[in-house]
Amino acid sequence: MMNFIMFKDILLYATDTYFHIIAEDMGQFLPIYVGSRRIREDLPLDEKRIKVLNKGTWFGWLREAVFKTTGLAFGLIRALKPYKPAFIHAHYGFGGVLSLPIQRSLNIPLIVTFHGHDATAKDEADNEYYTHRLYVRKRKILQERAALFLAVSDFIKSKMIAQGYPEHKIVTHYLGIDLDFFKPDPTIPRKQLVLFVGRLVENKGGEYLIRAMEQVQQSSPETELIVIGEGDLREALEVQAEYSLTNYQFIGTQSQESVRAWLNQAKVLCVPSITIESGKSEGFGQVFIEANAMGVPVVSFATGGIPEAVEHGKTGYLLPERDWSGLAKHILLLIQSESLWQQFSEQGMKRVSAEFNLSIQKKKLEHIYDQFLIRDSSM
Repeated sequence: MMNFIMFKDILLYATDTYFHIIAEDMGQFLPIYVGSRRIREDLPLDEKRIKVLNKGTWFGWLREAVFKTTGLAFGLIRALKPYKPAFIHAHYGFGGVLSLPIQRSLNIPLIVTFHGHDATAKDEADNEYYTHRLYVRKRKILQERAALFLAVSDFIKSKMIAQGYPEHKIVTHYLGIDLDFFKPDPTIPRKQLVLFVGRLVENKGGEYLIRAMEQVQQSSPETELIVIGEGDLREALEVQAEYSLTNYQFIGTQSQESVRAWLNQAKVLCVPSITIESGKSEGFGQVFIEANAMGVPVVSFATGGIPEAVEHGKTGYLLPERDWSGLAKHILLLIQSESLWQQFSEQGMKRVSAEFNLSIQKKKLEHIYDQFLIRDSSM
């Protein structure tokens, strides 16, 4: 078994459901989870394989600040050396930049996965975030020093190339989902329910969903909207819904088990992501393939990497950005035609099984690691 460092700045946000799943239970590779600090304690991980600088004390906050401003992390390096990690796999572009001092100190190769806004956001966007400014400042160094980049979609790959990343260093790799977990229970009846799962922020397009649902409920008042997620726009979206909808619930952040349960009841998933002024867009959208795996067709906008996750006219409908009337029309199509819904539901499950099965994607990732290590050792 070969140890490697799986680096992410914050371990882990509620939306980072993929992170440990893709790394655990590999045949040849064992991850050591490394980050600035940890905010989730509920994941079934080996505590011995979790190394963070900041454990919530004043000294921890000082260590994190020193690491992010100077790159110094002596205690962390000492803790990692006994594992003799073969390489670092960092997540997000700014995670790649933060891990550069660790890579230099341990003298091991670096792989970086880009997920979305790290590749799409304009340089001046998120300027209030130190990690974004640091990323922009050190991007050229990352492009030179990292040995391999993974993009979660071809769309993200194209954005990386536009930022100056060498095309020969970039490989598109879809993360995949656990089909043993996202498996529908056919004994549970479907409800007249449209589901949103995501952060309540501008680029997720919540306002267009509520406009669409107003039109849907005019024709089908029994159709309910369930909104799962939190974010800065929750209050504004609830006010909008109060004035325009008759049948809805905002239920906040939910566990993966709860999301699965709601998907098992829903008829349609609608997360109408848009590209916003800062450049942020949808890199791929794991939730779309989670929905399809659960037999739920998708209605959304053809934004960013979404057309790679959803096959228009087969596993869902993709409309031009901000076409909320088109969203409403196609949500109604799927809700009102049982035969059409059944067709899309079956096609979605088949496509996810064939193209986004986690066990297959994990083997592909191991193969990428193998080839990467063979290539690196020959240089």
